Amino acid sequence: QADMASPLTGLQHVARVEAPRRSLAPSRNSQRLRHQLLKLQSGDGKSGMLGTLDSHMLYMASGEVLTFASLREKIAKRGNGKKIAVLILCNFLARDVVRQFDDSLERALGEDEQSSGVELVVVGAGPAKFIAQFCTRADVENLCRFSDDLDNNADCNSPSNSPAYVVADMERAFYHDLTMFEAARCRARDARGAPKSSTDIANDFYQFSKLTELSTKGAKHQYLAYFIIDVACNEITHSEMISEKKYKCS
Repeated sequence: QADMASPLTGLQHVARVEAPRRSLAPSRNSQRLRHQLLKLQSGDGKSGMLGTLDSHMLYMASGEVLTFASLREKIAKRGNGKKIAVLILCNFLARDVVRQFDDSLERALGEDEQSSGVELVVVGAGPAKFIAQFCTRADVENLCRFSDDLDNNADCNSPSNSPAYVVADMERAFYHDLTMFEAARCRARDARGAPKSSTDIANDFYQFSKLTELSTKGAKHQYLAYFIIDVACNEITHSEMISEKKYKCS
């Protein structure tokens, strides 16, 4: 596309294949995507993304609605973990959601050697009334379910394998924003100007296309996606979206 920085700029004796010229003006979708990429790239890298995520509204099984910033603050006050791992899942009732949860949990905790110091937040799409059903299927102890006040919500002694704060993201805003951030990183690699092979260029463009194609609200599939927050530093230290891991949203 015409607005993409060319990795061939400044290099000599390199054969360049011109793409077919397009006379049409940029579509509304491409303009919207460009605006979203710029928004998520503003601020200081991943701290800019965290600021965007903090404003999103999340729904608890109890009916309480709170921002992600408020949820993080309540978790931090309990002082049980140095990091927060946020797993982003598809619909709570989806056929693949338990497998997606298991894969995401293994991947996220594998990034941290001291997984016992990690608080787990599960963000799923769809109505919050299906959270309880998901927790039963996935064998998850929902730390948000017993009281509207997380500060006074003591851990229960159920035999569940995975205690977690399970909340609903009705608009799939978390998945959408993480998708845009990872796509922006693909674009940033292209814009650095370092010499790249045609294979690397094609791979980056292919990855960018794959990431953005499933970012819409009505997508039928979702990739494995999660990020890690350092509580003390108040920033995202690691994020990942794996396009090789694909799950049905229904």
